[in-house]
Amino acid sequence: MDRITVSLITNQKEELNRFLSTYYEKNMNIQKETFKWSLMCHSPLECLDLVTTAIDNNDKYHMQVHISMPELEAVINDENINEFVKYIYYRNEL
Repeated sequence: MDRITVSLITNQKEELNRFLSTYYEKNMNIQKETFKWSLMCHSPLECLDLVTTAIDNNDKYHMQVHISMPELEAVINDENINEFVKYIYYRNEL
């Protein structure tokens, strides 16, 4: 599987630390002034879990979710999350 990079971008101080500390259930100690965080996912399920959790919680956390793959770069949001999930499932035959 080609790697998928997920980037979370915000313009609010401490937003990434709040979200990621909740997501990973531990204090991530991300600096207040960090406005972009990226993860190279090792599996499609890891990617889907992070992306869908971020989108599902966009009412609590103000972030954009960007994905990057060799064949695609996109901003994922409420309007295209279902298509993205289907694409990852079909791409990786999950």
